[in-house]
Amino acid sequence: MRIQHLLLGLAGLTLPATVAAQPVIEPSRCEVTISRAPDEVRDAIDAWVRAEPRCATTLDVRVVPTDGGFYLFARDAAGRVRERVVPDAQSAGVLVASWVADDLIEAMPPAPEIPAEPYAGAPVVAPITTTPVLVPNESAGVAATAESDPRRGRWLTVGGIVQMHGEGAGGARAELDLKRNGKWTLGAVLAGSAAHLSIEGNTLSSGYISTVDIRVLAQLARTSPIARRWDMRLGFAAGVMSTRATGELDGQGIEASGVFPTAEASLLFTRHIRGGWGIAAGPIVSWYSQTYKLEDEFGSMLTLQRRDLEVMAFAGLRRRL
Repeated sequence: MRIQHLLLGLAGLTLPATVAAQPVIEPSRCEVTISRAPDEVRDAIDAWVRAEPRCATTLDVRVVPTDGGFYLFARDAAGRVRERVVPDAQSAGVLVASWVADDLIEAMPPAPEIPAEPYAGAPVVAPITTTPVLVPNESAGVAATAESDPRRGRWLTVGGIVQMHGEGAGGARAELDLKRNGKWTLGAVLAGSAAHLSIEGNTLSSGYISTVDIRVLAQLARTSPIARRWDMRLGFAAGVMSTRATGELDGQGIEASGVFPTAEASLLFTRHIRGGWGIAAGPIVSWYSQTYKLEDEFGSMLTLQRRDLEVMAFAGLRRRL
């Protein structure tokens, strides 16, 4: 690129005086507005543009992750549009720096000369001296951008959960994104599960307790890209859990129910696939405090079982809304 600048400068020395005397006006600094870009690409563009010594135009740049790397869309002050797909962030920075230096704008070919005296009967064709520039429709551009970026928009996540300890439990879980701001998402969680607890080692005879839990929580999550088509979603949620427990102890049926505060942390890894779908999996840790007690015939309270922590494995599908 620097060699091209040098050759152009040397060629200017051989032009006639009337051409060389015309002033060349250049901006005092490189002005590039990055309307949208991943953080790594934004940093690379900033670094390469600051290092560019010659600035001949201003640009408004948008960068969208896509198949094969990153899609670049840039519009200069004159309304001209440049588009390119590059493999990585550094290539994006080099390309934008070359655009702002105006290196890739080719001179318009001279118009063909018209004979001063065309021979009789020969039609005179007026030369085409301008090249049309197609400017994409803004609304269409926004729609294409959202479709090509698999991480934008709100998502619905639905799948199954399985207990990773104890005597086994399982159920279903759904997450719905309500509001998104950058990488942060505010959403709601609805989960239901069933578990089986054995009662052993007490002063009473052995027995069992079966529980059905329904959780409703508000969640704050942060989604970060970790590889091509892969995301990591870290979420923290708080809410309430309704539990209904039934069982048997010493041949007699027992039953209890209640509502308890609960909180959870989740770490989901998503593999994006085509059509706005993704496959997600990861661990979910729930905290709550439940103590199952039984009042005997003498009025004493006997502790049967405690539940404080639950670790579940989640696997399911995600759909962009």
